Amino acid sequence: MRGGIVSVMVIIWVIAVEIIPQSFLFANKGETTMNLSVKDNSVVQQDIMLKPDQILGQVKAHQALEFAQKVLDIPEGYELKNAQRVLQNQEYAWLFRYEKSNGENNGLHGEHYSFIVAENSMQLLGVTWMDGKFNEHELPSKEKTTTIASVFLDRIEPGLKEKLRVNFINKHDESIQVKDDKGKVFPIVVSGMKFKCYKPDTNDYAWVIVGSGDKVITYERGIIWDNGRVTEKWLHDSWLAER
Repeated sequence: MRGGIVSVMVIIWVIAVEIIPQSFLFANKGETTMNLSVKDNSVVQQDIMLKPDQILGQVKAHQALEFAQKVLDIPEGYELKNAQRVLQNQEYAWLFRYEKSNGENNGLHGEHYSFIVAENSMQLLGVTWMDGKFNEHELPSKEKTTTIASVFLDRIEPGLKEKLRVNFINKHDESIQVKDDKGKVFPIVVSGMKFKCYKPDTNDYAWVIVGSGDKVITYERGIIWDNGRVTEKWLHDSWLAER
């Protein structure tokens, strides 16, 4: 009789192993993990959102922030609001968002300075500076845009510029929301000259957008395009709002 009970228990265990994820069967009690699940051959992540005082406790996040601070000039009047571990092109990266320290036009769709750094390679994947001061001002010429973009590329990754093939240089607009002196929210356009390039060895795209005052207001690289953008748009508030 005992042998029969053992046999039934073995059968139940085998069935359980087949139909229940092993991470559930063998997880330690009280253990918290970040799970990666695979659906339709794509990785789905559970984002980690950190406040500024929590970044030191995450080694990779702290390293990514220190690297970015060495190659970027964080604009005055902005302070770090949060950091988020995300997936871009199936690779983990850290997204950092700065907003105005006086609270002016903070929040989604407002003014911000954000950048994203690859977790393993510590490569700057992109940066954007959405500020109302880049609205309706004189933009640099195509020649000056080329010079500014080239200097910027050499600064963040020496040798990258030589791997790029210029596609076009044209005016590019983005939209943000700001408040007037009565607190009414209204949209404004942030404009720049877009220096868009193709990178043949990786079959993807990169660009630098230069705004008024010869300031780089956007940079992105490793952008996969297949009848439309495939790469995630972590630097774009309109895309974040739809998630």
